[in-house]
Amino acid sequence: WRLAATWPGEQRVRVALIVASFAMVMFVLIFATVMTSSFTAQRSSFVSDAAGLADVRLSAAPGQPITQDDVADDPAVAASAPVSRLYADVYPEDSDGVFWPVAVFDAAWSEVGPPALRDRGQAPSDAELFKRVAETPGLVIVDPYMGQQRAGLPEYQTKVGDRLTLVDVRTANATEVVVAGVTEDPFARLGVMMGTETAAVVFGTQ
Repeated sequence: WRLAATWPGEQRVRVALIVASFAMVMFVLIFATVMTSSFTAQRSSFVSDAAGLADVRLSAAPGQPITQDDVADDPAVAASAPVSRLYADVYPEDSDGVFWPVAVFDAAWSEVGPPALRDRGQAPSDAELFKRVAETPGLVIVDPYMGQQRAGLPEYQTKVGDRLTLVDVRTANATEVVVAGVTEDPFARLGVMMGTETAAVVFGTQ
C-alpha cells in the first residue's frame, strides 16, 4: 500500500490527467442525463403549447389538396380548422427583412383550440385573440423567434404593438400590420399568423 500511496505523488501530472479525463466523462454523462430528463418532463407542455387542443396536424401538398369538407366529413373528426401556409418577406421595425412562413386561418381555429400565447395583450383569452385577429384586417400573431435565422439569442424580440411590413414575394406588394399577440412555443413554425381578410390584402387571390 505504501507503493500505491507514493505513486500518485511521484506522477502528479499523469494522475491529474487521469482524474481530469474521468471527471469530464462523468460531467458529460450527468449533464446529458439531466438535460434529457428536463426535456422529457416538458414534452407534454411543448406539444400542448404548439398544438392547442388539436390532436392531429394534417398537411397536404399544393398539387394534391385536401378540402376542409373532406376532413370535416370524416366521422373520426370532431372538429377541424383550415390553416393555409404561405411565405413573405417580413420587415420588423428598424431591422433587416427575413423570408418567413405565414399561416392564414379563420375564426374556426379559435373554436378548435389554437396554440398557447405568451402575450395576448388585453384579450381575455387566447381563443378570443385568435378570433379577433381572424376577423380584423391588419392584425397578426407571431411566434417568439420570428426572424431568428441562426442559433443563439434572437437579435430582436417582437412584442405586442410592434409593426411589421409584409412583402408579397410574387408582386412586391407591401402591407403594414400590427402584432396583436405572441405564441408561447416556436416549434410549430407557424411564423406570422393572420386572418383571411389580412391575407387578401397582403397576397391578393392565390
